[in-house]
Amino acid sequence: MKKYLIGSLIVFLTACASTFPNGKMHEEKAQEAVGKRVQFDMDCKDVQMVLISDVTRLGQQMTSMSIGVTGCEKKATYYVECVSNWGKITCTPQLNSMQAVSSSAANPEIK
Repeated sequence: MKKYLIGSLIVFLTACASTFPNGKMHEEKAQEAVGKRVQFDMDCKDVQMVLISDVTRLGQQMTSMSIGVTGCEKKATYYVECVSNWGKITCTPQLNSMQAVSSSAANPEIK
């Protein structure tokens, strides 16, 4: 009986572990969602993005991360939560901060 319970527990835990979201897939979907949001918030299409914080699991199917965006003489940070539901990943970016960046500060001259 103990062998049966241990075997069932191993199968159950393996199945649960395999349903956890893939962090890299969530990161890609988050950057896609942030890109769309940036077009509205910053009125800018030509931006560079960087992952500021590691992808963190919030539960079995949820992740969060912070993404920094620079472009069109502005920079902003976004907090993003992603949910994986039956293979579909949905991400919601929330603007944390935005500021103007002067072109001279973005490209300092070397003397």
